[in-house]
Amino acid sequence: MNLFRRIGILLNISRITPKDVTQGIQQKDVRLLQFIVQKGAYTERVAATLGLGQIKARDAIPALISLLWDDFESVAHAAKRSLEQFLPNQQVEKVLKKAHTYWMHKKERSLKRNAISDHTEKRFKKQSPLINRSQMKRLEKVKNQLKKSIRLW
Repeated sequence: MNLFRRIGILLNISRITPKDVTQGIQQKDVRLLQFIVQKGAYTERVAATLGLGQIKARDAIPALISLLWDDFESVAHAAKRSLEQFLPNQQVEKVLKKAHTYWMHKKERSLKRNAISDHTEKRFKKQSPLINRSQMKRLEKVKNQLKKSIRLW
């Protein structure tokens, strides 16, 4: 990826393609893959993160560690898989354990939140009226007719 293409991506004129990711992996261009991780869509970010692990770029470890807490779980999972390539390292192992507990707690919180919101939605959910508008108009006509006096003779 040349300088003009990077500027185009920064200015939102062009987008990162999967071809750029494969080019970065084939050329073992760590800077390009880190750029893709920062600026790409999440699918390209996942591929670039896995590529960083595949080429075993030791200078990309801090970037991969920061990706463990990414908003997209797929990117964080890819960062975890990439960091597993460097696993004899004790510091990486500690960080992976922290990230694992973080994601487990996050899943538990989201499950609890969903259960609570489902329960409250059921309690306070507006019930649909038993009679629709056309039936209401007919009911009004009947009420008006009943208000009138009935003459038997």
